[in-house]
Amino acid sequence: MVELLSELLNKDPSDCIVVPYTSHGRLTSWIKDRFRIRNRRIFWCTVVGISTFLMLSSGTMLSVAIGIPISLLSLIPACQDLYRALDLNTVRSNTLGFASTLSHYSPIDLFFRTVAEQIGNAASVPGNQQFFSGASIVSAVIWILILARLLRLKSHFSLTKKGLRLAWQIPFLLLPGPVVPWSDVKSISFRRAGGDSSPEGFVEFIYDKPKWQYKLGQGAGDLAVNKFSLDLRNLDTLEQRHNLGKAIERWAPPHTVQSDVVENLSATQSHAYTELWLEALTAPSKRQSLEPLLSGKKLQNGKYHIHSQLAAGGQGTAYLAESIDDGAKLSLVKSPVNSGDANSETNGGKLPESSTDNADHIIEIDSADIVVKEFVLPLYVDSNSRKSALRKFLDEADLLKRLDHNRVVKLSDCFVEDHRGYLVLERIYGNSLRQIVLANGPYAEERVLELLDQMLDVLSYLHSQVPPVVHRDFAPDNMILGKDGVLKLVDFNVAQQIENSVVGTIVGKQSYVPPEQLRGMATPASDIYALGASLFFLLTGQDPEPLSVSHPIDVVPQLSKGLDQLIASCTRLDEAERLNSVDEIRAAITIDQYRADTPSIK
Repeated sequence: MVELLSELLNKDPSDCIVVPYTSHGRLTSWIKDRFRIRNRRIFWCTVVGISTFLMLSSGTMLSVAIGIPISLLSLIPACQDLYRALDLNTVRSNTLGFASTLSHYSPIDLFFRTVAEQIGNAASVPGNQQFFSGASIVSAVIWILILARLLRLKSHFSLTKKGLRLAWQIPFLLLPGPVVPWSDVKSISFRRAGGDSSPEGFVEFIYDKPKWQYKLGQGAGDLAVNKFSLDLRNLDTLEQRHNLGKAIERWAPPHTVQSDVVENLSATQSHAYTELWLEALTAPSKRQSLEPLLSGKKLQNGKYHIHSQLAAGGQGTAYLAESIDDGAKLSLVKSPVNSGDANSETNGGKLPESSTDNADHIIEIDSADIVVKEFVLPLYVDSNSRKSALRKFLDEADLLKRLDHNRVVKLSDCFVEDHRGYLVLERIYGNSLRQIVLANGPYAEERVLELLDQMLDVLSYLHSQVPPVVHRDFAPDNMILGKDGVLKLVDFNVAQQIENSVVGTIVGKQSYVPPEQLRGMATPASDIYALGASLFFLLTGQDPEPLSVSHPIDVVPQLSKGLDQLIASCTRLDEAERLNSVDEIRAAITIDQYRADTPSIK
């Protein structure tokens, strides 16, 4: 296709970048994907068989299938010698003669002849002439609308040294439109359509002088603007995106290109997510395994070896695994039961009974050095549901990749395999705060204050991002205390960056969710509410009452009133009355003031 369009443009293929403009390419990929099955030979044999049967059962179809191609071949000067050598004129005459005979006996031809005769007889009746005249006019209008629709279906978009142009592809023809010179291009921008990590979006080229051929193809809402809107979903390979980015860098006037255009098209490390997106959506529509991963299972061609399942929940399944370097040997050490290992985000397990008091008990176990978190991507659903699940997985990967803080779990790899998404995370040797409290009982007040300082540290980092990152599930289950005493936050599956008061989904554990988050309007103050609820749990060993102001002093009377007041201020139901930021908490109460003998807020 590139060579053909380049020839029409009188350009060398290397000086002409051509990409799909409409969804023809996606339709082709979809068809190829659906027939990438074991019985595809049977399918195609069936298609060919039915087509042959229909062709040989109808003289009309046979004459069209044989006569028209031979007639077109005779009109091509370069094929005249071949035409005469094969005596195709005789073949055509014999075929048409056989087709004429066949048409007298074929039930298919008889049916169409009968229908045509009935229509002709009905049209000859004087009373029906107006009806058929109206029907003819309606048919003409329909054909005009079909033609107008074909004009809108510009199939390819090309960039050359001179400028931009679209092309229409109809059977046997590729018709390029007029060139829009680079000097007429006012701006080139990128409009994202999806989550922060979704590669879906549009590259929009706005130009000065209108071209009436292209105006025919624009929607009514876009007639006031001269623009090409290139949907990146129509580009089936990462190479096409990279070539488009290179062409824009090479030929477009620099002042017209917005900074995020080439960034979103270039082959940088961040675009591994784009490649994952394309790989996942074009993978064969069959899952190789429906079972959970077993010990010894290899992923990424042996790069990762699964040891054991660590946790399972609604947000995915976590496995202990080992990262194997080239030439390294797999250690088959088994994990002891109730190891109290880290990253156990959803299992709610307990520490071994040998743990006593408030010790942060940690057991070093096997050679597994990573945690692999698995998301099963839906397969037999509509494309939008599939894309939504994939986008959710990639959003977490993209967010973790950008976060760099010693209290946030580290992401080392991300990949899609067998319609499952995998995040490769650091292994934290420790236990969740919930596990520790369930095993050993509530924390002492002094220890809670030490943990509070670390919680404020990580929340301060998240909320200082631009735009702020709201975890939306800041609960004891998702805070892991490592053997080095460092508290780390995990499970960013429901975290999101808040932009322009975007309405989100309702997520989080009910005892730790404030009213605004239930309305899908989470803010940084929502994490503050969850912080207060988490402190209540650490001090009492009980989950707080959902949608209530928490007062741990009601459960633990010896607790200082200052700390109770702090937790109550963090869990106010009205966001305006709540301590809304880490800075407000630090500024409002110091460590000494926690123990102040002040009245408890009710």
